[in-house]
Amino acid sequence: MPVAQGVVAGVDKDVWTSYWREVMALRPGQVRDAILDFFDRRKSAAPATIAEIRAHAERILGNVPPSSVRSHLQLSKDFERVGRGAYIRKR
Repeated sequence: MPVAQGVVAGVDKDVWTSYWREVMALRPGQVRDAILDFFDRRKSAAPATIAEIRAHAERILGNVPPSSVRSHLQLSKDFERVGRGAYIRKR
C-alpha cells in the first residue's frame, strides 16, 4: 500500500509525531530504573516476560517502546535471559 503524504502506514502524521514526541521525552536511565523497580518489587523468583516488565514500565512512565525494554534487558549485565522473552535479575 503506498504511503500518502502526511500519512505513515495508515496513521495520521499528527498522531505519529505526538507518539514519538512522547516516547522521545524519556530521559536516559528512566527505562532502566523502571525495569530495576519491577524486579525490586517482584516477590516471585520465576522468570518475567518482556510484556510484564514493559507493563510495569508503562505504569510508571507512560508509553514505552518494547524495543527499549528488550534492548536494556539484552545489553545489561544485571539480567539473564532464561528462555524466549523471559528474564531474571542476577543477584
